Amino acid sequence: MFNFGTASQPLGLDPAVVSDIESYRITRQVLEGLVGVDQTTGQPTPLLATEWTTSAEGRSYTFKLREKVTFQDGTAFDAAAVCSNFDRWFKFPESLRRQAPGTTFKGVFKAHADQASLSIYKGCTALAPDNVRIDLTQPFTGFLQALTLPAFAISSPKALASKNADELNQSRDGQPVSAYGLHPVGTGPYVFDSWDPSSITLSSNKDYWGDKGQIGTINFVTYDHTQTRMQALLDGKIDAYDAVTIGNFDQLVKRGQQIIQRDPFSVMYVGMNQQIPILRNIKVRQAIEMALDKDTLIRRFFIDNTAEATQFVPPKLSGFNNNTPALGHNPAKAKELLAEAGYNGQELKFYYPLNVTRPYLPTPEKVYAEISKQLTAVGLNIKPVPVEWSDGYLQKVTSPGTTPSTCWAGTAPTPIRTTSSARSSARTPASSATRTRRSSPRSPGPAACPTARSGPRSTRPSTSRSPPRSPPCPSLSRSRPWPFPTGW
Repeated sequence: MFNFGTASQPLGLDPAVVSDIESYRITRQVLEGLVGVDQTTGQPTPLLATEWTTSAEGRSYTFKLREKVTFQDGTAFDAAAVCSNFDRWFKFPESLRRQAPGTTFKGVFKAHADQASLSIYKGCTALAPDNVRIDLTQPFTGFLQALTLPAFAISSPKALASKNADELNQSRDGQPVSAYGLHPVGTGPYVFDSWDPSSITLSSNKDYWGDKGQIGTINFVTYDHTQTRMQALLDGKIDAYDAVTIGNFDQLVKRGQQIIQRDPFSVMYVGMNQQIPILRNIKVRQAIEMALDKDTLIRRFFIDNTAEATQFVPPKLSGFNNNTPALGHNPAKAKELLAEAGYNGQELKFYYPLNVTRPYLPTPEKVYAEISKQLTAVGLNIKPVPVEWSDGYLQKVTSPGTTPSTCWAGTAPTPIRTTSSARSSARTPASSATRTRRSSPRSPGPAACPTARSGPRSTRPSTSRSPPRSPPCPSLSRSRPWPFPTGW
């Protein structure tokens, strides 16, 4: 058994209608997509699809599916199941989209079936049980990369139907969720067992088609404060945890924990909602960026090797531009721009989460306080709006009239960016399992997001062991070599 400490409860376990790291952390062990991602190069690799071809005009992709794969409910994984999932996402009803504004499908394919003429997705055709074609309305060079996102994992059609997946008529910690979102069924190496008030339990999938994890049972236990997570690790209640903050860093080192650094993968940003009239003025947005002293934010709240971000994409990912310009820190110029824009003290609501630690935002309350101080210093009227993470923070920051400090799945309004190093901590019990490997690594967690770019760290005792595979987005603290067949 492996006990892993998490910073918050998932918002739901149907990856198609959530977008938070804690949800994806679970679903990526239970469900898989057609395409994985190479954790060294970031390029698409085979997963449930073993190979694919693209039409000459770039509007059709044909996938050869892995044979003899079954869902955890015993039903067959085949072309019909793939089409059932794609068509479900395309036809998401408006009522569901209102309840789950973080759905990924629209962000990638632009529109759902009720606005089909605007959508990049056209349709899915099962050519044979092991052969499926997906048609697009226009060439989309990022299509394969998009399929690596956790949101496009393939669920059992039988489970989706029997658990009314499109009806978010239940509640978990105040979040609307379907019966399926409380019990996902996929083809992954772990099977969902239970979801208690403070923990989620997965067990090894004995019928898994690929390399199996050597840990039979994983418990994800929630400790929403950094100090309680660290203490649980030191007390032996958990074997590992992630999102170690700068305040715990020295304590863990002094207790003999080794720190493991990983390449940057998370980016913190301040999002500006241009539905707010004053924020439609580019001079106001530029003033906000110039007001922020990113170096101070990094020095006070993020660990070593954190760097300023100039864009949403971390350096390791395709599309990163070394020549992206930045305005720099210039409070005097910020004041001039606000005057030129005619800003006269309009209130700006600033949303930030409480009682949560994210890889890109280790101490939200402290980071907000510093950002607010810097914005106020140039004359902006900032109204704090703290929201409990478990009380629908992600939904509230996507509503009109908000200015959030958060991380999103790579898309957002004009950002102000700095970048942060994520990290994790763990202990080693008397007996440990060896790290497992996987031929087709799973896609990373949510795509990168900009104000701080972070290279995750994890801590472990200073025993001599081979290094673990780096989990992509969340940093992981661990006590044992990786018990999981894929990164997190």
